[in-house]
Formats: sequence, C-alpha cells, structure tokens
Amino acid sequence: MQRSRTRTAVDILKDIQPDVNNRYQVKSDLGKGGMGTVDAVDDTQLNRILAMKTLAPKHAKSPSTVESFLKEARFTAQLQHPNIIPVHDVGTSPDTNAPFYTMKLIEGESLLEVINKLKDKDPTYEKKYSLFERLNIFRKVCDALAYSHSRGIIHRDIKPANIMLGPYGEVLLVDWGLAKHIDEEEEKANPMADHSFEDSFLTHDGIIKGSLAYLSPEQAFGNIREIDRLTDIFLLGATLYHLLTLEAPYNYTEVAKLLNHAENAKHLHPLEQPGCDNLPLQVTDIITQAMSKNKDDRFQSVDAISSSIDYYLSGKHASSLKTYKRGEKLIHKDSKGSEAYVVVSGRVEIYHDDNEKHNVLEICEKGAILGELSLLTGKNRSANAIAMEETSVLVITRQMVLDELNKMPPWLEKTLSSLAFKLQNTNNDIHPFISASCALPVVTQTYYLFMEINFQAISENNELPGYSREQLAQQVADNLGLPKERTEGAINTLIQKQILEVDSVGIITPADLNELRALLKFIEMEGSKMKDTSTIGQDIPVSKIRKFTEIYRTLNSI
Repeated sequence: MQRSRTRTAVDILKDIQPDVNNRYQVKSDLGKGGMGTVDAVDDTQLNRILAMKTLAPKHAKSPSTVESFLKEARFTAQLQHPNIIPVHDVGTSPDTNAPFYTMKLIEGESLLEVINKLKDKDPTYEKKYSLFERLNIFRKVCDALAYSHSRGIIHRDIKPANIMLGPYGEVLLVDWGLAKHIDEEEEKANPMADHSFEDSFLTHDGIIKGSLAYLSPEQAFGNIREIDRLTDIFLLGATLYHLLTLEAPYNYTEVAKLLNHAENAKHLHPLEQPGCDNLPLQVTDIITQAMSKNKDDRFQSVDAISSSIDYYLSGKHASSLKTYKRGEKLIHKDSKGSEAYVVVSGRVEIYHDDNEKHNVLEICEKGAILGELSLLTGKNRSANAIAMEETSVLVITRQMVLDELNKMPPWLEKTLSSLAFKLQNTNNDIHPFISASCALPVVTQTYYLFMEINFQAISENNELPGYSREQLAQQVADNLGLPKERTEGAINTLIQKQILEVDSVGIITPADLNELRALLKFIEMEGSKMKDTSTIGQDIPVSKIRKFTEIYRTLNSI
C-alpha cells in the first residue's frame, strides 16, 4: 500500500496568492518577534494604511507553523465584530514565500501600557481612566469574547497586552494565535504559541498555553481537555484583576512558584493589593467568582459577567430592607454614621433634645433620605431619628455610596464630599430657631399676619377674615423657614389658651388682637437679657401676667 505524502509548507501555501504586484509597500516597523514582524504598510490599490503581520522566512518552511499562522488569520477574519480587529487579506511574499495577512492598523496603545501609566500615577491617565471608564473598556472586551464563543471559538490568551485601545474609544481584542474551535482536537505542538509575546509558555508537548501571569488552573496543570469557554472566563477575571489593582494576579519571577500558585488559583484578594481597599465589593466579587479554581463556581458564560458589570455600572445594588416599630430609633445622635436610609413606608421624626427640650427638625415620609451627611463625611450623627409608626427603610451602606462616587470624575467626587462636610458642620447653624425657642418668632408672625388682614378688612369695611388651622401653621412656617410641626404646636397652644379662637367652620381669628399684641410684648420682655419691666401695666396688663407666663413656658417646651 502506498503511503500518503506528508504535506509541506509549499503544499499548504499553494492556494495563497503571492503579492507579485507589490500591492503592499512597507512604511514602518511596528514590532518584531521570534516568529515574524508586524509592519505598517501602504495598500496601493485602496490608498489606505494597514498593519501587515508576516511570518519570518526561517519559519515559513515548517508546515505546522505555517498552518498555525494561517489558522490565526482565518479565525480572526471569521470574527466580524466591532471589538475584534478585522483581517483584510492574506498572501505570500514573492521573494521569500513567507505568508502574511493584513488587518486594520490600530493607532493607539495596549491596555497593559495604560495600566503601567496608571501604576506610575500619570495624572493624565488617572483623569482619563477612572474606574467607570476602565469597566466600560472591560465590557467591550466581554462583548468581543461573547461573540467569539457564540461562533464556537475560544481565545485562550486574554490579557491586557492583547487588548488595544484606539484614540476614539475603540477597544479591540487582538492576537488570536492560541484560538481554537471548542470541539477541535488539540494539536501536539504549536510553534506559533509564543509568536508575539515573551511571557507566554508552551511545552513541546503542547501542555501549557497562555500567558503565565494570568493562567487558569487547567492551563497551569496542562489539562488540555479541560480548556474551554470557562478558561476564557477565568482569563477575563484575571484581566479585570490587573486592570483594577494594577498588579497581575501571579506576579512572580520563578516559573515553578508561579505555576504552583496558578494551579491552585492562589493569589491575593484584590482588596489586599496596596491601595485597593476602596475597590467596590460588587466588582471584586465579580473578579473572585470569575477566577474560581473550581470551574463550576465560575460564571458560566461571558454574558453572566457582562450582566454583573452592567448591574454595577447602572447603580443598582442589593439594598437590604429594614422595618422599625413605632418608637424605635433608626439613628442615635453622636453615633458613627455607617448607613443612610430611604423611607419606603411610614414616617420618621428627626429631632434632638437640648436642656430637656424636644426639638423636631423634620418629619421624613416615603421617598425621603436620612443620615446621608454622616455617611458621606464619616462624622458623628447630628440628630436622632425615630419611627413615628411602623416604618420600612432601604439601607444604603457607606461602601455602596463610595462605589457610586468612584464612578464620578475625581473633581466631582471631591466637590460632593467637601459639600457634605460643610453642610454637616453648619447643620446646627442653618436656622437660629432650630434648637432655640421659637415662641417669639411664631407669636410675632401670627400677630403681623392678623394685623395685615385686619388692615385690609378695615379699609374695605369687611369683617376680619381668618385662616384655617392648616393655613395659619403653614404660613407661619413658610415665613420663618421652620418645620410646620413646630408652628402647629404653637398655634394649638394659642388656641387652647384662648388667645386665638376657632369658629364653627374652623376659621381662626384672634380672640382679642390687643391681647395678642400684649402677649407678644410679654414674650419680648421675657426673652430679653436685660429684662425691662416698665411695660407691665402699660403694654402688658398686670391681670394677664400669670396667663402669659403659662403660655410662654408651654411655647418654650415645643
């Protein structure tokens, strides 16, 4: 029986057209490696600049090397996606018969170069590549890989050096030299495996393939049959690890030590890397799940990673719901603020007590946020918060707020933090009657409101109009900038003490406008540091002193 002849490199390349017309003119050298070169070339037929990858002539005689080179070109050409570099043409050099393929020229830098600039604290890069921007870049890489997986192709060498960033927002996953169909038999040897990178490693039996600093356990062990889509998931996690911590997961110079750590997925937790303690937990959880040693514990698809990133970027968080019974405190004055609350149902009273006096600052209802200033500043709480009835709230943790601030430009984050500090520092000085007695201003406003409508009634020969209880309390509150709850209490006291009277339809008018004026004079006298009693008997009837004293004390307790 006649033995079949082994295919040579010439046989493999016989259907590849040589560039006999010198269509591609080399403009500049973009890079050289052990397996070949990458040049910027002028496409003379279409008048455009492309990148050309050419196999070194000394390797163009090896059938396996030529097959691997053409396989890389064909895989890349099949993957037509905005985040995968497009391949335009394949051919051979008429002089050396070395194969080449042309592709889009990326005028930019690799993600690894960006990471190194960030690690060097380059201010331009720190400003441009916020956490939010880096996660958006990573999402585009996920899109590219999800597409290739849908076509049954795995990359096997995802790392920052193989992600290119263009000047106009382009993100391209490149270097498909280790790519293979998921159901394809693993070749015994692939000389192309380290064709373009120094930190890739391949035994002559084809055992270890991929860049050592990011290896999955199955790659480190050389479990060829275990390398699949979930291997790419691990490599995505390792890339995100480097992108956010600015350190590769396995950063060791000794190959044996590095492989030992990679086999066990043993690396520092992202939060343990220097300067990374403020990384969002939601994102570091994505990294650690993607980089699980056990493949069953990893995300089971690229789409699952993408959804988790999208969930974070959209500001969605798994907030916990808490319910407080009536009279139960949500916030204690002077305590540390590690949480804020969004009222879902019920009502919450914000208050503080001074010298046995209960000062209501605000009533929070559905949709209100409380405790946010202390959460932002880390300073102690400035007031108490108590449930006025059964109340449910969503809990916002400090970490959740920091995660959202990290998405903002640095100047905006600092502006918000600075504003929060200033607001809290001036919280007690915002209004002079928040913590002090509001007796004088409330009675003064009440008197002048009735004086105004009394003047109008006299000029128009009408009866003295009045206000409803709600209208009067709201008007006084608006004029003074106080919570309506405080003015309502004062108005009720004036009604109970018969300074104001309510008719059958609920309209309030002064029982005696002169008595209201006398009460005002009495409160002015009592509130004065140098008490002038000369008005007693003139503006203030002696017979009213006991009544006015009782009213004054009651108003001061509100």
